[in-house]
Amino acid sequence: MAGGLRVAGEQFIGDGTVEPRSWNPEAGKEMTVDLLQHTVDEVFDFQVNDATAMPTGTTNWTVLRPRAAGFITSVQAWMVDTGTTGTANTVDVLKNGTTILTGAISLSNADTDNALKSGTLTTTTGVAFAADDRISIQAVKGTNDGVGLKIRILGYYVGD
Repeated sequence: MAGGLRVAGEQFIGDGTVEPRSWNPEAGKEMTVDLLQHTVDEVFDFQVNDATAMPTGTTNWTVLRPRAAGFITSVQAWMVDTGTTGTANTVDVLKNGTTILTGAISLSNADTDNALKSGTLTTTTGVAFAADDRISIQAVKGTNDGVGLKIRILGYYVGD
């Protein structure tokens, strides 16, 4: 593989050989293909709107029907403007109607604008999903006057 492979301008795989069992950039530094596939995560970003408040009450959005099996490795949420008053908004991520977090992510006016807050997954190895599982976001609006809810789900497909 001459010249390497550049992905999204940030991750670089240098010159080497890709073989069925390992990628070998240089002798003694082999990486199995299984490990190599986990170096590039899929990123799924969702937003309500930069200038719009969250919908009142509890809102559910189905955001992903995976094309293949894989794992969710991280969930993050933030608000463009966290507001100045009111009770916190919360965000949860569900797989087939069951939460994948140990607790909802709380976004309050005490948080910094545009600061990502990470949720804690129910398993340390990533949450497995199958093709056609339903991944949804549940957002509960508190009395917080902030705007611009954004959610990021990181993961990868097995075998890609």
